Amino acid sequence: MKSVLSFPAEKLLTCITYCDITSPRATYVLRAVLAANLALVTAYWLELDMPYSAASTVLLVLNPVQGAVLGKGKWRLIGTLVGMVAALTLMAAFTQQPWLFAIADSLWLGACVMAMSVLRHFRASGAAVAGYTIGLATLGAMQHPELAFEHAVGRAATVAVGVISLGVVSALFSRRSLSLKVAAQLWHLTQQTTRIQAEHDRATLQRTLLAELYGVDDLLAAARQESPQLAQQTPIIRQVMDLLVVNATLQTSTQHVLWQQVNDLLQMGRSTISAAQALLYTALKAETLPPNERLPVDNLLRVLTLLGNLDRAPVRQSVTPVAFHRDWRGAWRNGLRAAITLLAASALWIGSGWSDGDIMLLIIAPYFALLSTAPQSAAGAQKFLLGTLFALPLAFICAFMLLPLINGLPLLLIVLSLFWLPGIYATSMPQHMLSGLAYLVGFNTLTAASNPMVYDAAQFLNWSLAWLLGTAATLLAFQLMPRRPERHVMRLQRQIRYSMVSLLKGKTVSATRWQQHQQHRLAQLAGLLRAQPERQQQAMHQGLLTLNLGREWLALPHLVRTSQQQTLITLLQQRIARRAQQPSLAAKYVARTARSISNMGDNVTLFAHLMEIARLLQIMAAGERHAQ
Repeated sequence: MKSVLSFPAEKLLTCITYCDITSPRATYVLRAVLAANLALVTAYWLELDMPYSAASTVLLVLNPVQGAVLGKGKWRLIGTLVGMVAALTLMAAFTQQPWLFAIADSLWLGACVMAMSVLRHFRASGAAVAGYTIGLATLGAMQHPELAFEHAVGRAATVAVGVISLGVVSALFSRRSLSLKVAAQLWHLTQQTTRIQAEHDRATLQRTLLAELYGVDDLLAAARQESPQLAQQTPIIRQVMDLLVVNATLQTSTQHVLWQQVNDLLQMGRSTISAAQALLYTALKAETLPPNERLPVDNLLRVLTLLGNLDRAPVRQSVTPVAFHRDWRGAWRNGLRAAITLLAASALWIGSGWSDGDIMLLIIAPYFALLSTAPQSAAGAQKFLLGTLFALPLAFICAFMLLPLINGLPLLLIVLSLFWLPGIYATSMPQHMLSGLAYLVGFNTLTAASNPMVYDAAQFLNWSLAWLLGTAATLLAFQLMPRRPERHVMRLQRQIRYSMVSLLKGKTVSATRWQQHQQHRLAQLAGLLRAQPERQQQAMHQGLLTLNLGREWLALPHLVRTSQQQTLITLLQQRIARRAQQPSLAAKYVARTARSISNMGDNVTLFAHLMEIARLLQIMAAGERHAQ
């Protein structure tokens, strides 16, 4: 029979286990609270204007990973300084002309959102911050332009305090764990890429692996902030990533036995690198290895060499930077949408004469910057609205019911921390992160814990209305001018096709950069069509066909040995340039040239290469006929 105390004891043990303060999520929440308190105390001590903005900066830069905190913080500070200079310039030029100021502010935000859309990782966040810092720096300065410089410097100072406070806390109380994760991920992807070469049916694994390979660059962006050694190795790691992408996107191999043997060795761990390299060297020296099979073998040899060096010491050698596709058309649309929305909100503010209407602009600008590149922007705006609806009543309770009852800094920090906890906890869950951010920033700004504290109910209601309208306007703008992923898919497919046609027409390109751009487009295409497997398979098939055709075409001039062959290849290139849009006819030209090369009888490799190009063109032509 169970003891009378057994049931409560079990419940207590479960509660203690659930409330474990050493878990990653709990330590993340504790670090965030500590950093926000440190930033607020420092801002009070420095007597900064709007000291609560320092705590807001901490809550905006929050991340469980130390590298992400450092990277976001650094570029947030850079973006703030750039935005501060832009704000002072606009204030100096258009202080007495609010309409011109509104137009200039809208254009600046649009330009920054456009830049953010084509930049990668933390640089993109820096561009976004530069875009909406104008609103922060000029808040309250439009009515008192003589204080513009003081306002701008004060905002920059609060951001610096927040970034430094979070950086210090993260450095002291979080672990640097990403370096090992990068190494483990690279090794895993090397094994998977080798497995692809050994597979007869590789389509499904190929599509999955492409997205994972480019995920290394995202992980590396944060990891290099933690480790100076890894920062030095970044170009080499990106080169490894590019070599693996090349192998993953090559045509089906015929050397399944060789690749299965290499894969079996790599599955045993890193201790087998030397054995795998010996096997690959033997294969390269063998005359039985077809010429078109030498590239993946050579690529894997280079990958294993680089990975072996990374385990020992930083690799110092010159490598070509990896190129990424940039969607300029999509960026232009994002920038235009942001500029139009901010200008419309500015017209409402100036036209109505609402003294606190600039708060509405202060909300629209950062929300647009954060959501412009999100896959589901309207859904993200809804989460911002939800977080704001939670922030408004809780900020009122805190500012007008609790803060008047307390006295002294310790109690203030305790009360504010209790209200921060649910928002910080929400940011630790991806599905609630945006709602948590909106709640934290809204609560902090509306509570306005300044020194001395000012209890102004009219201002609170005005700011609350502006905050609500700004969030609602963001949602409305994304509903009226939605960001359609379908258009992005179509742009990628058109760009892949256009790049191939341009190459056949004789456009001079860098072979490496051309391939890297096409590979990145394919990876993006696979990610965007993840929810549509059949369409994804069809799009990837056509994309990989185009990529491999481009590789073969770019390699063609390097196989020519005699002047006669050069004459034939030059004539072929001229004919193909006129028939680049007609792959069926182009395939006949290539096959005819291959037969002429065969009659010469002295370059079997070139003949095989041309026949492969003809085969790919015929497959492309068949695919286009099927699509029609």
